[in-house]
Amino acid sequence: MNNTKKYQLPEVGEAEERLAGSLLSLWLIGMLTLFIIMPPYWALMDDHGHLLRASRGFDGLNLWQFILHYLQDDRGWGMFRPLYAAFIYLFYGTFWQSSALAYLVIYLMNVAIFYGWGCLFEQTVQISLQARTNQTRVYRWLFVVFCFLFSSNYPMFFFASLQERLILLFGLLAYGSFIHLMTRSEKGLINSCLFFLGLYLAILSKATAVAFIPCFFIGFLLRWRETREKQYGWILLWLIVSGLCFSQIFLSARQGYTDGYQFQSVVDHFLHGGKRFFTPFWFATGTIIALAIGRKLFRFKSSPTDFFLLLSWPFLVLCFLIVMLPWRALINYYLIIPTGLFWAGCKIIGCILLALLCQRLTRIPVVLIVTLAAFGVSVPCARKVWQIAQQHHTTRAAVEFLRTELSHDAKSDFMIRMPMPCIEAADAMSAYIGQPEKIKFLHDNDPFHQLPSGGVRQLLVLNGECAEVPKDFEPRQQIFRQNPWVIYERNAEMKR
Repeated sequence: MNNTKKYQLPEVGEAEERLAGSLLSLWLIGMLTLFIIMPPYWALMDDHGHLLRASRGFDGLNLWQFILHYLQDDRGWGMFRPLYAAFIYLFYGTFWQSSALAYLVIYLMNVAIFYGWGCLFEQTVQISLQARTNQTRVYRWLFVVFCFLFSSNYPMFFFASLQERLILLFGLLAYGSFIHLMTRSEKGLINSCLFFLGLYLAILSKATAVAFIPCFFIGFLLRWRETREKQYGWILLWLIVSGLCFSQIFLSARQGYTDGYQFQSVVDHFLHGGKRFFTPFWFATGTIIALAIGRKLFRFKSSPTDFFLLLSWPFLVLCFLIVMLPWRALINYYLIIPTGLFWAGCKIIGCILLALLCQRLTRIPVVLIVTLAAFGVSVPCARKVWQIAQQHHTTRAAVEFLRTELSHDAKSDFMIRMPMPCIEAADAMSAYIGQPEKIKFLHDNDPFHQLPSGGVRQLLVLNGECAEVPKDFEPRQQIFRQNPWVIYERNAEMKR
């Protein structure tokens, strides 16, 4: 018994808790202040189409009619997102005239999501390690802090159209019900309904939420083997049916955009996944191995079912990565967003195991050291957030400048190019400017010297993502600059 007590999670001092809470407060207040004094403008991906619909009052369609209409359009992309359609109708229909207010709401949503998952993480630590609140509360604060330290989570704050935010929001309901079902049998019907409700809402927001299913299946399988209760057998059966049904819906609808989801590319993508894929992959794998070793080394008394709750965090990292493995754009930032949140949990688990190890060997204040290190890491992370916020804030000025240029020179044709990876943003820019028929967007491999010279103004728009001036764009004159946006012009008169 004494040996077991020796390996219990060490209690955290009040000073360490206050330090972690202070760091979290700095992030929350700092981000809120940033969104107030430098509010982001609508992103140049996806937002433009949603804003156009909202500005037209969704063509007189009510919510249900719009969802049905959107699903028809979504079929051409090979996607099925009825809950996302509802989000478009409600969110953009409310905030389309004020990007500042819209992104303030997005900020509050993200904070609620981070804090909600932090509370669930603390709960899994208490159950898996049989710890008390005064031993685990600090890890809730650190979890939220770590969410702010992962750059893969930043797009959640600056792209209102991301469906991954809905996955994590509805995933809170599914995962919270999962914890209740894994630890107690009473109110099983209610918790089962809430569990499947959250899971279905997440999947109907974006198909990648099926990544939850393998992790939940393993957990309920352990619970069924431990209790042999019928309700867990029914949950397992329904999970299998749900997974097969949603997979069939996605695979049968796959075309256009989702045609890039190819299973034959899995091996090649795994071998060439790059740092963005392999860093969380190997970290999650290492966390699972460390937890397995720690369970033996520290003699945790929790059952395999209870202990799996802590294991579920690295498992979810692997599940979301593997689900995206067949995708052609595996390393795209917005495809790794859910992983960043569960990866934060893996980091905290590493801190917990280190604290247990140090308690056994020496009295090193691990939590204090980790919190101080988080303070240090927060400096470059805050700088990166500031740069991203600056880019999205000054987007309004760049759009207004181009709109003004068009209105003052209505008789001229415009050729505007935004080099890769900004071509998607270039396509969207026309909707913001308001005269898409006057603008011809060129892909990165279309040289400027082949363009017609008579009566055509040639503009080059650059931002922080694509800042290189093509060699054939000479001579040029800078006509707009507001960091990081720069607009150059080259026309026939200048050339002569």
